[in-house]
Amino acid sequence: DVRLPGQLPREPERLLAYNGVVLEDVGAGEVSPEALSALQRYVRDFGGGVVLTGGQRTFGDPGFKRSALEAMLPVTLEPRRPPPK
Repeated sequence: DVRLPGQLPREPERLLAYNGVVLEDVGAGEVSPEALSALQRYVRDFGGGVVLTGGQRTFGDPGFKRSALEAMLPVTLEPRRPPPK
């Protein structure tokens, strides 16, 4: 199934029919904190999988810092920084 980021469920039980969720180049403003929390519970409590593929909207988005999404990943999501001079 393909859904827009804003259509992610806010209850982890609604994700149980799936083995995993792929988020493709999603910005923090496109997903509600409740949906990210549900996704975190789906992964942590029910063993669901999550894959994040990034692009300009995902990596460097300061809205993901210290979010439920960052807590699920084996990386940190750092806001963009200007290149060193």
